[in-house]
Amino acid sequence: MRTIVALGLCGLGLIGVPACGGGGGGDTEGEAGSGTGMSGASGEDPTTGPPPPPPDDGPPPGTLDECGGFEGGTNLNVCTASYLGGAMADTANAVEIGIDGAVVVAGSLVGTDLGATATALAGGGDGAVVRLSASGGAVLSVTRIGQEVLDMSLDFETGDLAIAGPGVGVAVLDATASALVWQQPVEGARRVSIGTGGVVAVLADKTITTYDALGSQLGSFTLMDGNVEDLAVHGTQRVIVTGWNQVGGNLQQPFLRAYSPTGELQWTNYDWSDAEAGGPDTRGMVVTIGRDGKLYYGGESHGGGSSHGQDPRDIAKPAPIVKFDKFNDPYNWNGSAPLAFYARFDPEDGLIEMGQFIVPRLSSGKGNGAGISALAAREDGTVIVGGGSACCIEGGDTKTINGMQAMPDYAGGGFVLVASPQFDQRLVWTAWKGDGAGNGERVTGVAAAGAGMALVMTHGPGDESGAVDGRLVTSKALQFEPAGGPSEAWLSVWPGP
Repeated sequence: MRTIVALGLCGLGLIGVPACGGGGGGDTEGEAGSGTGMSGASGEDPTTGPPPPPPDDGPPPGTLDECGGFEGGTNLNVCTASYLGGAMADTANAVEIGIDGAVVVAGSLVGTDLGATATALAGGGDGAVVRLSASGGAVLSVTRIGQEVLDMSLDFETGDLAIAGPGVGVAVLDATASALVWQQPVEGARRVSIGTGGVVAVLADKTITTYDALGSQLGSFTLMDGNVEDLAVHGTQRVIVTGWNQVGGNLQQPFLRAYSPTGELQWTNYDWSDAEAGGPDTRGMVVTIGRDGKLYYGGESHGGGSSHGQDPRDIAKPAPIVKFDKFNDPYNWNGSAPLAFYARFDPEDGLIEMGQFIVPRLSSGKGNGAGISALAAREDGTVIVGGGSACCIEGGDTKTINGMQAMPDYAGGGFVLVASPQFDQRLVWTAWKGDGAGNGERVTGVAAAGAGMALVMTHGPGDESGAVDGRLVTSKALQFEPAGGPSEAWLSVWPGP
């Protein structure tokens, strides 16, 4: 659902993270180091052999029911894991599951319509909204608009799709992406959200502009914060925004706030000063409204002792953090490696309900880095988290996708974690790394609705040859192999728990 496209772990000095364009060894975890920002350790860059041939496991199933049921434990049963695109620079920036069950992917496809006859809206372009069957097994339609669709959001009531990006500005498409409901020019539009009732908010730099269901402007306001990362519309009366500020010479702290559509502050969380917070740099990165009507927030800290562990309204009190094992208890932390955190809030008053850390661990026992780039929640509150992880995801050497090793040479990469509604069970935690290497190892969008779950990644950019390095896991695919471009769109769909 929500996407943050600037996150990347490679080449940033994290323990066990291969350098950009390089491979990774399953037993190569590096040595602890120190640093600022995303760095927290030094990694190594062993090379790997040529990729194995793609599996011959047949085409994707026609329906979600034909995929079989959810399979937890070490193997994840997926309907499809597939590349989508051609030999040019393609991207997959967001994914939704429509009210008709269709899987909808937004990004850019250059020079290919995936065998469909594309519909061009507002002059067409390389920007693409692709609708696939609920299993991901068939392309239903391709809509062309703008240069690239950077973000997309679904109206849970009508199925309308709000999109944003260069050449798009902000636009609302109907539920089948076949007609333009309205469009407004917004220079630099990069994040968008639509609430039930059709109110849309779009973020360009630090300015938030809101529109009603007919596309008439409701308000526009600019935040004075250092970094404004994401926004989410709740109903028709609330826009929730997150980001972070440099509150001292060596300290960053997050904010999570609600505004009216015209910019009046309704409530605020975190926003600590240097004197109040202390501790490591902490950032707000992503927000979304789940299908359960709750607010979901994702952030990160660069070191242990995160202020995310404290009540967002009273830093002297602990937050209601759910932890049940060493993979969500952030002790013995590895320097300033990023510590991922997600939480559920009541969007009406901003009160936190529960939160949880995500803690990969090295074989030495040290907690290692992960970052969150996408969040979604199903109708029952089951949460799906996407991001990028350093070594080592729990049981990474045993995890499989349709029986194929998910992380054959490195127990990290673009990951998905699925948590039960009370955050008391980790139902899925895996990556589709295959032998893919370089910047492509992070999830850019996730979605969950009814029986279905989905994620997208952009694999790339490629190495000096112009092509991406290796191949992410593919199975029952429309397209098993990368098509030779410098970046590749990729999708996976599976039946949820």
